[in-house]
Amino acid sequence: MIRKVLTTAAVVVALGTLFFGRDAWSYLSTIVSDVRQQVRQQVPTEFELRRARKMLADLEPVIRENRRRIAQEQVRLEQLVQRIARLEQKLRQGQAEILMLRDDLAQGKPHYTYAGRTYSAQEVREDLQRRFQRYKTNRSTLEHLRQVYRARQKSLQGLQKQLQGMIAARSQLRLEIENLAAQLEMVRAAETMNQFQIDDSHLSRLKTLVRELQQRIEVAARLADQENDAYEEIPVHQRGDAPDIVEEVTRYFQQDSTPAGQEGEG
Repeated sequence: MIRKVLTTAAVVVALGTLFFGRDAWSYLSTIVSDVRQQVRQQVPTEFELRRARKMLADLEPVIRENRRRIAQEQVRLEQLVQRIARLEQKLRQGQAEILMLRDDLAQGKPHYTYAGRTYSAQEVREDLQRRFQRYKTNRSTLEHLRQVYRARQKSLQGLQKQLQGMIAARSQLRLEIENLAAQLEMVRAAETMNQFQIDDSHLSRLKTLVRELQQRIEVAARLADQENDAYEEIPVHQRGDAPDIVEEVTRYFQQDSTPAGQEGEG
């Protein structure tokens, strides 16, 4: 399988070199970068949010390990301080003894007595020389230990500052991630509301039916009114028969007895 992948890669590189020449690697890297960017854009936001939370949780072991290192270094520094203190005490005591032997030898005696035992001047001189050599070595060691202490203390302070910054950044990132989660939840809720629609087709059909029924009832009412108007009812408020035209003419001329041709004679 690995051989097949390597063979395919070699073929792609060879073809790219054939078509693009020296710029083949530039084209290939640009294509890979574009593909990587497109793939990342296709990753769901929820997945990236879960990934961010996991990366945040992965910081806990790192912080815990740094705390352990700080505690361990603090213990070592305390031990170093105690070692320096013991060496300083030893140097003070050694310096006092060296000065005492020096002062004794300055007296020029052939013998010296210490703790009930007598030593020749040469023995005291040799002992002073050994003590002085150890004193110089211990003093050099003390200076070296002090330098080590200052360097390790500075390193410890830097580690503590780095850890504090990491803890503060983790707290801030936790707040930002939760804020992003809340924003994403609001966006998804808005998208859901936009996609959610009430099926009011049944209600619309019912409204249409009611309007049609109302229209039909109004039409039926108008037809009923027209049928009532077309029916001839008896005029009960007008009683009596119509006057006879003969009688009407007779009464008219009876009222005027003067002949029509005699009006001018009188």
